[in-house]
Amino acid sequence: MSIDPKTLAAHPDRVAILENIEKASTRMVCQAVLDFSEIAKKQFTLAKDLAGTVGEDVTRDAMDSMGMSRIPTARLIGTIDYKRAAYCFDPSYSIRQALLVDSKAEKGGVGNMTIQIAQTSLHVRMELRGNIIDVPGQVEQVLAVDDGSYLATTIFVKYGYEVQGNGDNKLNEIYVVALPNGMLQDLYNPSAADGIWMVGRNAPTLINEDLRVRVSFAKLKAKKKWRVQRIAIDPAIRFAWED
Repeated sequence: MSIDPKTLAAHPDRVAILENIEKASTRMVCQAVLDFSEIAKKQFTLAKDLAGTVGEDVTRDAMDSMGMSRIPTARLIGTIDYKRAAYCFDPSYSIRQALLVDSKAEKGGVGNMTIQIAQTSLHVRMELRGNIIDVPGQVEQVLAVDDGSYLATTIFVKYGYEVQGNGDNKLNEIYVVALPNGMLQDLYNPSAADGIWMVGRNAPTLINEDLRVRVSFAKLKAKKKWRVQRIAIDPAIRFAWED
């Protein structure tokens, strides 16, 4: 059975299908990044003030190393670092997927990650400076491309590093974080009081600036552990998938 992404919102098994697709995609991204973790460690040491660029390059190389059932006729556009249109296969169905993987390089391990509203298909429902906000994400839940419709899957790779006394960057950990598709809004962020967000680095004086928020790893893991995977850059710590 082939599922048209446009019909998924009304599908009786919508939640199970979406969770299955996003979990499988997270496993793939996690494995790709894990395979490249030693390369990432070396590249960050050499990066100096180019940590963000190195993170993007490592993620692209890692993802390109994975075999996917790509759809070469579909070209995805946008500011996400890595974009691929592919078929996602399950024993019970197939579906067209727009896999969007973005990279973040941030100093320290603070248990969260900053994203822009343009990088999610979820509404951001939270309290901000004493006000309740409900801001729609700017990624479409289903992307329309020339040859068809594609289910948007958004995954982030956060490289947590520190700057040492000699100016070198030391990569400490990598997080692979899967944000839910907006069709799962009611499970992950039904209200301002029940969500996955923290206040982000916004500049209140910039009226036209797009909203930035932080994804709380603890809040997201409380919903589903597998949505946040940590890869320690330490050979003594063996990676274990959290389910």
